[in-house]
Amino acid sequence: MSNLYSCSKGTSATLVLTLALAAAECVGCAGARNPRDMSVAENQAVAEADEKQADSKLCAMPTDAADSGPCWGAQSEQTRLDVAELRRKAAEHRNAAAVLKAEEDACNGVSEADRVQSPFSHQEDIVSVQPLLESLPQGGTREAGAVILFRKVPRLTATVLQKIIDCHLARDAAFGFDARELEYCPLNVNPLGFRKLKATVTERAHAFAVKLDAEDEKVARKVLARAQMLVGPPRCLQTPVLNEST
Repeated sequence: MSNLYSCSKGTSATLVLTLALAAAECVGCAGARNPRDMSVAENQAVAEADEKQADSKLCAMPTDAADSGPCWGAQSEQTRLDVAELRRKAAEHRNAAAVLKAEEDACNGVSEADRVQSPFSHQEDIVSVQPLLESLPQGGTREAGAVILFRKVPRLTATVLQKIIDCHLARDAAFGFDARELEYCPLNVNPLGFRKLKATVTERAHAFAVKLDAEDEKVARKVLARAQMLVGPPRCLQTPVLNEST
């Protein structure tokens, strides 16, 4: 019987050991989950585990002096790469946990139906859409987004509508932008849109005004185009609204 670790036939013991370690590290790779598909607690737990594993590779974890030995390979290039990847994954899971927690907080008190269905899906309750313009310091104006009027329906207040919209912005950040089923929604633009899109609800005499103010002009055009497509020409007002905020 040949010795597994014998080099007599050209098989390197180092190669055998390397393959064995690689196989061990790949256990569970197939079951890796997207952080967005995990809960806040699960993401936090994975982040903590990755950090501990990184510390362990560097022998940074406190150990019993009686059980400790040389920290072989701690200064190797492979260890440096492994630790960097573990730190990256830990940061990714921490960020996912923070975003999901923000979504939970923003949607607290919002019904399941209003979480799943965008307020802009209620096209029959949208009165009109107007372009939003913003004055430029050097003169002139730029496209800034849209002002959408919702008619007043029972149990809807400015506070409730603001809460629902904030919930959807947070859900977009947590679960992804440009979802096919939400391609009509002016809130579901892209990550740039989320970071630089401000939604403000105010009450008027017979309607609620939703001002979608985008810092980026490309996002602003997309927001306006989506809002106009929702209502069609009869309710698309050409007279723009000048953004009063500076």
